[in-house]
Amino acid sequence: MNRRSLSRLAIFMGIFSLICYCISYGLPNADGSLADGNGWMTAHVRLEGRQDHSGVLVSVDGWQQLTGSDGYVFFLLPEGYHTITVSMDGYLYAQRRFEVRNNRPVDLSTVTLFAGDADGNRLVDFLDLVIVHAAFGSAPPSDPRADINGDGRVDILDGLLIGVNLGREAPTPWGAWAFPVGHADS
Repeated sequence: MNRRSLSRLAIFMGIFSLICYCISYGLPNADGSLADGNGWMTAHVRLEGRQDHSGVLVSVDGWQQLTGSDGYVFFLLPEGYHTITVSMDGYLYAQRRFEVRNNRPVDLSTVTLFAGDADGNRLVDFLDLVIVHAAFGSAPPSDPRADINGDGRVDILDGLLIGVNLGREAPTPWGAWAFPVGHADS
């Protein structure tokens, strides 16, 4: 699926979520505020090692959206406690609980997903390095799981992303600064 298709799908999913929410919980008031007992949540998702942050699956209590290239998501939610899970193939997922209070916005700020879980076992380990090694030098990738940074080729950058996160496991902490000291986001 190309970037344009992912962006369109993300927009569609956002509009669909809004329509479903309005059907379930009612339309916003004339002044733009939400009906009592409702609120909204925003978050910004970054993918370590990438400039394009599209295609990340963001799920809040069964409601799902895909991020666009900027990584931002928006959910209208009923008042109460909710769990958000953010996931992408090749990355360790992050998860967090939060509370929506009466008509108040909740900004979960930025979460950066750690790269390197090529085999999807929720752990960055030597098996992930084996996958990258087996496809090393291929463009397009002979094994799509090996293209960790999504640049269309399997090279040293994919191996480095695994190397800096070796031993990490999901779920990972919620936060913007997810890089070891000295590691720069590309």
